[in-house]
Amino acid sequence: MARRNWTLEEVFYLREKIGVYSFKAIAKKLDRSIYSVKMKAAKLGIGDPAKNFDGVTQCQLADALNVDYGSINRWIAEYQLPIIRKVFAEEKSVKCINLNDFWQWAEKHKHMLNFARVEKHILGAEPEWVDKKRGADKMNLTKKKKKRAWTVEEDKLLISMVHAFCYTYAEIAQRVQRSEAACKRRLYDLDIKARPVRSQTKIWSEEEERLLVSMYEQGYGLNTIAEKLSRTSLMVRGKMERMGYTFRSEMATRNDQFSEKVL
Repeated sequence: MARRNWTLEEVFYLREKIGVYSFKAIAKKLDRSIYSVKMKAAKLGIGDPAKNFDGVTQCQLADALNVDYGSINRWIAEYQLPIIRKVFAEEKSVKCINLNDFWQWAEKHKHMLNFARVEKHILGAEPEWVDKKRGADKMNLTKKKKKRAWTVEEDKLLISMVHAFCYTYAEIAQRVQRSEAACKRRLYDLDIKARPVRSQTKIWSEEEERLLVSMYEQGYGLNTIAEKLSRTSLMVRGKMERMGYTFRSEMATRNDQFSEKVL
C-alpha cells in the first residue's frame, strides 16, 4: 500500500480526539493503521494523552481535595460537577475534570469545599477568591465545637436553669458551654418538658444583613458569622431562611432578587 501523507484535517482531528477516543477508534475513523496513528501522535508531541490534558482524573481530584471518591460521585450526580471521559489506555476511559471547569464550578459551590485541607496550588493556579476561602475555612475550624458526652453536673445545671423559667436558650447555652441546638436535643433526650423563656427579638439592621451575606459568600460558616454578629448560629440560619436562602446539605442557595436588593 502506498504511503499516504497526513492532511491538515486529519492532524486537527487527531489533536482534538486523542484521549477522547482510543487509538483504535481514531485509526478506524481516519482509515489508517493503529501504528500510523501512534507514530503521528508521537511526532506531534501528543503521544501520551495523559500528558496533553489540562485537568485531573476523578481519583486525583479526590486526593487533592482530601475527600473520598464517593463525594466526587455525589457532586457529579447532585451538583453537576462537569466531567469528561478520557482514554489513557488502549480502550478503557476514566472520568476527568478540566481544571478551568473545576474552578468555575468550585466558586459556585465553595461551601462544599474545605480549602484549609487543600495544599496551595496543588490544582494549578488558583483564582483570587480561593485565598479568602482558605482563610475562612481555617477560622471555621476553630469555631466548630467537638462533640462530647454530657456530664452529670452539666445535666443538673441545664435542668435547674430551665426550671428557673428566667433564662433563654442563648443564656443557658453560654453557661453550659454548648450550642443552643445541643441544649434543645439534651432536653429532649432527658424528657424534660420545661423550656427556656423566649428571648426578645433583636431587629436586624441593613448593615448586619449585608455583612451576613458578604461573610457567607466568602465561605465563612454559620458559627463564625454568628460570633461576628453577636448572634447564635440558629439565629443566623433562621435569618438567612427568611432572606430567601434554602439550605440543602452543605450549601445554601439564595433568591437572586433578594441578593440584588441587599448587595
